[in-house]
Amino acid sequence: MRRPSLAVAVALACVACGSHPPTSPSTPAQPSTGGSGGSAPVAAIQLNADASGSRDAIAALSEVVVDASGSSGANLTFAIDFGDGATAETASAKHVYTAPATYTVTATVTDGQARKAAATAQITVRDATGNWFHAAYVQKHQQVEVRRLSIEAQSGTTVRGSYRVTGDVVRSFTGTLIAPRDIRMTIDGGVSLAGTLPGRLNDDTVPLTLISTGDTLDGQRLDFRAITGAADGILPEAAMKVSWDDPLAWPLASISPVKIDGGGSRGTSLSYFLEFGDGFVATTPQATHVLDTPFRRMLTARVTVVDRFGRSSERSFDYRDFEMAAGDNVAERDYWMDGNLGDSLAVEFMTRTGRNYVGQARFPTLSAPPTRALATLSEGAHIHIVLPDQGITYEGTVKMSYQLNMVMTVVQHGGRLDGKTWVLNRTSYY
Repeated sequence: MRRPSLAVAVALACVACGSHPPTSPSTPAQPSTGGSGGSAPVAAIQLNADASGSRDAIAALSEVVVDASGSSGANLTFAIDFGDGATAETASAKHVYTAPATYTVTATVTDGQARKAAATAQITVRDATGNWFHAAYVQKHQQVEVRRLSIEAQSGTTVRGSYRVTGDVVRSFTGTLIAPRDIRMTIDGGVSLAGTLPGRLNDDTVPLTLISTGDTLDGQRLDFRAITGAADGILPEAAMKVSWDDPLAWPLASISPVKIDGGGSRGTSLSYFLEFGDGFVATTPQATHVLDTPFRRMLTARVTVVDRFGRSSERSFDYRDFEMAAGDNVAERDYWMDGNLGDSLAVEFMTRTGRNYVGQARFPTLSAPPTRALATLSEGAHIHIVLPDQGITYEGTVKMSYQLNMVMTVVQHGGRLDGKTWVLNRTSYY
């Protein structure tokens, strides 16, 4: 039989954890030549942290797989030394290490002529300790919440640590590791987290996915990001710019796109949360959104940034989006009126659906019985009003300043005053 090259026959693998690089394998022992017939055996060894191909073996949990079946020779017998006092006499075997450390694993093969060969490889077994964070906008509380999870100690399959949510106290927890890589944690206060440890524990590109039970994100999947390295001294600092098409007036409901720019924020590997105040949230440095909320509701725009260490910062801005309808409460409803002596026009709107309004008008005098009024707003603060029962339309614009001075300027089409320009001022009933 042709003797294979040692470089091909000796397959060595090392599984490392943390930032430790794989340890170079030792040179395979030269096979003994206890006989003169046939080729001497050649040992090969392959290590895997577990059957699923994880990078990190975890103490008291992971079944490390040692495979020497790639060895060559006639009538081979096998001996595997796991490096912690445990052994096996099969071509492949699984073993759970009880303590974190770097172990040297040796596979020795013996052929029918009592000739031996050995190969070694190292594996680093780590515990499940580490720090992770999760950041998300929580609709229930209408705010961004940052969750920080720290597994601070492991004893056997029991882990202990701390858990904190934005605005809450630090809570301790006890957890259990369950083969092959599951974890369940019970947190003081009735909250629990359960999921699967990733194959690479200290890699911030691989999330620790957990299901939360008992808190504001009950039943939801949370992807926790690993915090790697020591936190730097550059604390995150949120920056914020809010703008829309007319800088001298409030944006129009269902019309004006509002832009929030948090791109000037500072920090390391930032995650962005841009809140427009109506429940819409973007996770990019800049975003644009059209609002559709009642004018009497004050909105809070907010930029929250979270760095890769789970530290956060926020900025906010209060504003409104303008609409002409205020609902059925007459005491709070506004109307629009050109109160010149003689001919007059007054319009009020009770309901709004998107850009469309339904209301009533009094024309040609304020004492005239009300008639139906239908209006539509469009880009550029343009307004189109129809009095269908009188065959009259009005075209013009609406302007609302920050000081709540609101003016509607429209030109009449049809009727006795065809071509007349009306300047309607917003007035409250109260």
